Amino acid sequence: MIFSDEGQPVGAARDQLVTTKHGNFQVSVRTAPDPVQVSEATNGRLVNIEVRVIFNELSKKKCGDIRISFLKGVKAEHLTDADMKAMRPGIQQAKHWRAKPPSSEPVVNGGEKFSWVIQGSDSPLPDKGLTILFGKVKVNSEIGSTPIVVEFIDGAKAGETAPSATFRIGKMPSGFTFHSLVAASNYIEAGHSAVLTWQMSGAADLSLGWVNSGGHGTMSVNQAKGYKPGDCRVETPQISEGTMFGLTAHHGAELNSPSHTLYCAVYVKNPDLEVGHLGLHGASEIIGTVQEVFRFDSTSGAADEDLKRLKGGMLWEAETDGIINVQFQAAPQSTSASITLKTKGRDNLEPVPWTVYSSPLGDQAMSNDQINIPIRRRSQVQLEALGHNQGGGTGEMISLHQLDIIFTPFGVGKLVEIAKKE
Repeated sequence: MIFSDEGQPVGAARDQLVTTKHGNFQVSVRTAPDPVQVSEATNGRLVNIEVRVIFNELSKKKCGDIRISFLKGVKAEHLTDADMKAMRPGIQQAKHWRAKPPSSEPVVNGGEKFSWVIQGSDSPLPDKGLTILFGKVKVNSEIGSTPIVVEFIDGAKAGETAPSATFRIGKMPSGFTFHSLVAASNYIEAGHSAVLTWQMSGAADLSLGWVNSGGHGTMSVNQAKGYKPGDCRVETPQISEGTMFGLTAHHGAELNSPSHTLYCAVYVKNPDLEVGHLGLHGASEIIGTVQEVFRFDSTSGAADEDLKRLKGGMLWEAETDGIINVQFQAAPQSTSASITLKTKGRDNLEPVPWTVYSSPLGDQAMSNDQINIPIRRRSQVQLEALGHNQGGGTGEMISLHQLDIIFTPFGVGKLVEIAKKE
């Protein structure tokens, strides 16, 4: 996790899956602040960039050398106009991995492409993945969209295209912020609308997209019935099943114009169900009793003991399919910190990698957030709520005020706490 000096929110990671000769790797890019802001003549804006590579457990832990590139110049498609020759990215908790000095080459439309090769001396990736940090990169003054490219160059011959992931990073106007998309209720009745709110400063065209098993759609928020600019509130179309919403802020309509998207899931208590064939034998139950798995309240008499359990990390196993919901309130953080939920499935006895869902905590305002994740029967769920030192090590416990973990089962069963393997 990384945070800007200005304490602005760190957004959700942008993720892509890359297939290499060693197997599949999940690559993510995160920026702080998020969205990125361009510099002004009297106010240079900086951005921290985090690139993370995680191996799939079905793949080898070795991935070979990695090359990370971005563009230098003064145009909208360039990230920075600063001298990058002395830039050395930091590598967290990865013994034997090193960054070579950058190389540069001119690009067709002007500017330069700077590239850093991350070498592991044939070392495997750390269990928690490889995290590369580019700190305090000065953003140029042109609004636009710029690429960050991550390539797996092990064994790639000259002239060959290496397996890669390209992430488009929007550079929004200076002072523009856009974050914290939440639903007034994450569980609504079938056929009802959800109310979404967010935080934004500055002007932008807003569009709302959604997707569920029944299809997808989009609408202009600025033209939605009852919407008033500056309200940061919109009512969604009616839904009859769980739906993922994406709210996008657009700045300009040109080809290289920047945009930024926030996501939020809303579930339906009694969703419509459409199946091709359903066979039931004996007694059956579609949904069980909602379970309050764990509750922490800093004002309760058991707060100290509960805090110890959180710090050690708690692990559960699901007896049935369902949805886990984590709601929390935390004080401002002076160090990098997050609420992190990890799930690990066991379908067909095949090894499945941990999937990480993380909600970062800022250091200016009280954080009120939640994480909602569907989980499968026999999946494992692990919760961590820790701060992290600048060097990457585990720091002090985050300042939680309240945390609730609720499990909504789709059948008879519950989340059962199990012992962690040391």
